[in-house]
Amino acid sequence: MNFWKQGLVSVPDTSYQQFDPATTPPPGKASNCEWKGMPVFCGPRGLPFGSATLYHQRADATFEDVTKAPGIGTVQGFYAFTPVAADLNGDGWVDIYFASNSTPSMLFRNQKNGTFREIGTETGVALNEHGFEQGGNGVGVGDYNRDGLLDIVKTNFSGDHPNLYRNTGGGIFEDAVLSAGLAINPQFVGWGVALVDLDNDGWQDIFQVNGHVYLELDKAGRSETYTQPRLVYRNLGGGKFEDVSAMAGAGLAARHSSRGAVFADFDNDGDIDVAVMNMGEPPSLLRNGLAAGSTARWIKVTLEGVTSNRSAIGALVTIEAGGARQTLPRLGQSSFLSQNELRLHFGLGAAEAVDSVTVRWPSGATEVFAGCAAGATLVLKEGSGRR
Repeated sequence: MNFWKQGLVSVPDTSYQQFDPATTPPPGKASNCEWKGMPVFCGPRGLPFGSATLYHQRADATFEDVTKAPGIGTVQGFYAFTPVAADLNGDGWVDIYFASNSTPSMLFRNQKNGTFREIGTETGVALNEHGFEQGGNGVGVGDYNRDGLLDIVKTNFSGDHPNLYRNTGGGIFEDAVLSAGLAINPQFVGWGVALVDLDNDGWQDIFQVNGHVYLELDKAGRSETYTQPRLVYRNLGGGKFEDVSAMAGAGLAARHSSRGAVFADFDNDGDIDVAVMNMGEPPSLLRNGLAAGSTARWIKVTLEGVTSNRSAIGALVTIEAGGARQTLPRLGQSSFLSQNELRLHFGLGAAEAVDSVTVRWPSGATEVFAGCAAGATLVLKEGSGRR
């Protein structure tokens, strides 16, 4: 991700916790080594905290650890899982959000001078609506309500619902999960997740993979199980979603203990497919069968940076089509331990063409490119459009 606009890439990273088998108690031998009365592996509470690291690319393509200089290393005491870097307040500078487990999640606001400031609590993305820590795992970033502001979806541990952080402007968020209709499956442990248009209607849906962490569940005869199905929530517009998992095919109903999820049009037929990493078994490749019977249209956008980094990581793309506006960021990481394809996919619904494409490049420049007919893949090179 390009945090400082020099055309080089920086990479945020996390370590979840510090684990030493020589000092960690065995299952059941401490209060943090039980779950609902069942002996399980210890943690995260009671174990030493992990840390966040920021690596910055040098001109010779090597990387250096710059964690201390930007201020990220000054924040201590968290179990962070998934980092995502995106411009969350619309000021043209990339921020960093960390989904944390059993500790507050963190938002590092880019100060535009080479440093960051942690403001998760004051921006509404650190805790749940009651002020409690959550078991945050995976993160997706998109614009589910088409207002041009980047929103966040975060998955959590079982007994809780995900967060749908609606950007209210200026990088201030409110959790809209209840009003959106997403608080209906608290029985699952959520991991990889994305805001992604699965039916090409022009609205970003939510796809979530699940799986428990305790193998002991399958031997204990409990209602909760180690393997769990996947979930799809269809975006109805107006800030509402509906659970359509039961209608989404056998690939969704199949039970696995899944973690990562990668979203890409693997077969190039115009709809988004999903590759899922499963614990202890081969991955799943879920093919989207929409294209065969759908009349909904689409376009794809590929970016090539010149002044910016070549892959244009950190860019923001907005299209105008059918009287509606859609926005997607180009991210350097996504979901949970995953990386989506770099082509950006926009569903168009009934629109036969895109009127215009606006790219805000990581360098800070903004270009407006001419539109095109639906079904095309646009390759946009920085500096070749019109301002």
